[in-house]
Order: sequence, then structure tokens, then C-alpha cells
Amino acid sequence: MSEEHSLEQSLEQQQKMGRDLIEIQKRTQLFHSEAEEQNTGDNRGPVYDLYQIGEILHLELELPGVLEKDIQVDLTPDYLTISCKIEEPPQREKQEFLIHKRRCGEWEYLFNLPSKNMTIRIPPKLSEGVLSLELHLEIPVSDEK
Repeated sequence: MSEEHSLEQSLEQQQKMGRDLIEIQKRTQLFHSEAEEQNTGDNRGPVYDLYQIGEILHLELELPGVLEKDIQVDLTPDYLTISCKIEEPPQREKQEFLIHKRRCGEWEYLFNLPSKNMTIRIPPKLSEGVLSLELHLEIPVSDEK
């Protein structure tokens, strides 16, 4: 009976995480739109996917033109913050652009977390302009017997 209860608790926790992810998307959408509008003059926001497999949250964030050394990832109990800096190459500063849409400068992306018990599962990895990150939700083990 306790295994059934534990399984039921796990299913409830997963459903809650699903609802929390939807809430995260709603709360972060406005933040990202406003931040991106200030940085680039448009309201497209960052391009990313956030999905869950079991107790693992996966984040894939497009950061074209960013070097891994220029990315900072910070995890607090409430937020995941990813900041980056893209510097304009010195030879381009002297060019007179007809159109210049490539991003340069500093950005900070803030993601609200569904739980205060999140840890980074593997170090963030940048590959082909996409930052991949996995967060693990530590579900507290109940002492019920």
C-alpha cells in the first residue's frame, strides 16, 4: 500500500511540475519580451526550448555568436540566470553598415524555477550556438512507513 501511495505522490508531483512549467512559460514570456525589446528593438525574445523528461528539466537556448567563455550560468533557489556578452570584432567597428542586425552587447535571461530544490545535473554545454542545460528536481523522500 505504501508503494502505491508513493507512486501516487510521484504522479501528483509530476503533474504539479507540468502545471509549474506552464506558469514558468507565462511568467518568463513577458520578461523576455521586454528585455529583448530593450536590447534589439523587437519583441521576438530569446529562442529556447524548455521541456521535462521525468524529474529532469531540459533547457536549450540559442546563443548564436556567443563563445562558451562568455556565458555565465547562475542557479539560485528561485531562478536560473544565464548571462552572456558578445563583443563586436574590432575590424567591424570601422565599417559603415547599410544594415546591422547581428547582436552584440550583454544579455541576461532569467528563468523562474518550479521548485527550490533544483540542481544543475550536468555542466552547461554550448554546441553549434545552442546552450544545453539539464536541471534535476530533487523530490524529498518521505519517511512514511
